[in-house]
Parts: sequence; structure tokens; C-alpha cells
Amino acid sequence: MPHQLIKTGGPAVTYSGLRTMKHIGATLEVTFPHAGIYRFTTKAGEDYMKGVKTIGEDNVLTLTVAVH
Repeated sequence: MPHQLIKTGGPAVTYSGLRTMKHIGATLEVTFPHAGIYRFTTKAGEDYMKGVKTIGEDNVLTLTVAVH
């Protein structure tokens, strides 16, 4: 399922590409212009395949980046 990258903490960043990664293997380049601790999470979107029902909680990814 697609995920949208959401910054939850740290200095401003620059994104190259769409923060909504809509397909398997999608990439997003993030530039960290200043030293600091950057925190990110994802928000799950709709399933890729129509008519497929999933069970259980959606996976939510978290990422912490330390730039010195």
C-alpha cells in the first residue's frame, strides 16, 4: 500500500519527488540542510489492488536521522 512521508520533528528539509510513494519500489530524496535530529513517520494510503481486503493494523514506518 502507498505511504506518505511526514516529518514530525527537526529543522526544515527539502523533498525531491512526491512524498506520497504510490508504488512498490518508489523512492523519495530528502535533503537535510542543517545539523540536527530529524524525525519522520508515514501515513498509510489505500491498498494498491482494488477488491483486496487486508486484516490487522496498517504498518507505520518511523525514521530518525541524525545529521552532524
